[in-house]
Amino acid sequence: MYLDEVEKQKLAALLSEARKMHSPSELERVEEAFAIAIGSKPPVTPEYPSQVGVAFFFPGLTAKPWHDPKNFSICFKLEQSWEAIRDELRYALDSRRGFQQFKRRAIVEQNDPNSSEESKERKAFYLKEHGAEFPENRVMCPETVRIIEGEPRVANYAYFGALDPGGYIAPHRAQYNWVFTVHLGLVVPTDCAMRVGTGEPRSWEEGKCVVFDASFEHEAWNRGDFTRFIFLVTTYHPDLTDIEISLLKQVNLDLASQSDVAHEMALRQAQNELDGQKWWT
Repeated sequence: MYLDEVEKQKLAALLSEARKMHSPSELERVEEAFAIAIGSKPPVTPEYPSQVGVAFFFPGLTAKPWHDPKNFSICFKLEQSWEAIRDELRYALDSRRGFQQFKRRAIVEQNDPNSSEESKERKAFYLKEHGAEFPENRVMCPETVRIIEGEPRVANYAYFGALDPGGYIAPHRAQYNWVFTVHLGLVVPTDCAMRVGTGEPRSWEEGKCVVFDASFEHEAWNRGDFTRFIFLVTTYHPDLTDIEISLLKQVNLDLASQSDVAHEMALRQAQNELDGQKWWT
């Protein structure tokens, strides 16, 4: 992770305060992760080549591309309410409000030199994006919001994601390994899938969740005849303790850069850019 001196001081201050409240055993992995982040300890080499390049690597976490949705309470809740969630998506589409072009954050590592240009076929209806919330969108999706607000381990992202026919999401990975991504399939055409790591591609199933570790390189495509819709939410790695999660949440706040703030402002300003348009197939 590329930290300037001010950011290193923020991490050191956060850790100093944590030591006053928690035992050394509770902070052992946090101490190591922060030492790696500020460069006082050599970086960990991931077991999987698809994770090489992750900038802020938290040690001691189970690492594999795909995870069983049955082990995540958020997946059970989403699948139980998937039809209501799909109805809220349809309401947003019928209202022709809230969707916008997806914009990738700068903190995502790009492996494809052409992937800096986002696919025009990719759209998002945001409910939560790091520090930014979208009250106009949230009021249209009360059941979806109720579920994510009731899950303490929900992390930084929650949005409906659209990928139009011909759309392609180039290979990329997250900058850290402590958050998993959950996709709930809502509208899924044939010949529409994603690859995580070096394994075989997997598709989505309507009403079912998939869970993957976004620190593994991944890509997605839609070669079908109509727009694919999913609901995406991120959740903290289940191996993390509540103390570790609270500190990692604070890291996100303390290290928020001007580019992060500018990104969130740009999202808010672009929230209505597709309003009134029938852009999906």
